Amino acid sequence: AMTKICNKCKKELPKSNFALQKLGKGGYRASCKECVKNTYLRTKHGLIKKMLANQRARSKKCNYPLPNYTFDELYQWCMSQEIFHKLYNTWVSSGYQTRYIPTCDRLDDYKPYTLDNIQLLSWQDNNRKHYLDIRSGKNTKTCKTVLCYDLQGNLVKEYYSIAEAGRAVGTGHSNIRNVCEKRPKKKKN
Repeated sequence: AMTKICNKCKKELPKSNFALQKLGKGGYRASCKECVKNTYLRTKHGLIKKMLANQRARSKKCNYPLPNYTFDELYQWCMSQEIFHKLYNTWVSSGYQTRYIPTCDRLDDYKPYTLDNIQLLSWQDNNRKHYLDIRSGKNTKTCKTVLCYDLQGNLVKEYYSIAEAGRAVGTGHSNIRNVCEKRPKKKKN
């Protein structure tokens, strides 16, 4: 047979979806590769390994220095944090919902990952913090600065983002963007 039933997900899958194992039935593991991966990534060890991999990938993508700690150092740090165990238990209790997964957040987004520049948060709290930091002007890496001039060409104010300028003058950010890009105003029908 070219297929095999996974003992975890109970799906009939091609044998290529199973890792080879000399002592396994028919020379393959009982669980498919996806189930084995998900089982490991749901352990504390696997979760921390994934956190470090994500930090390294993000650092490379943004041209930041790589985290200055090893997996063992991050593992010890996480395991010594009471909040890590609380977050992990909440994630497990939720049925592994993404919004509750424990994540590492940089305290200062302008500095690289170091053990003294990270904190543990759930994914949803980390995401919320990211947007609040942008809105408050604490993190302006993805924002476009807007300069406001009077009719004589004198600088009146500098806003860190289009959204902040829109909030300050009481209009939507799309109106500010249109003015900055010199787009004609849309006519109402």
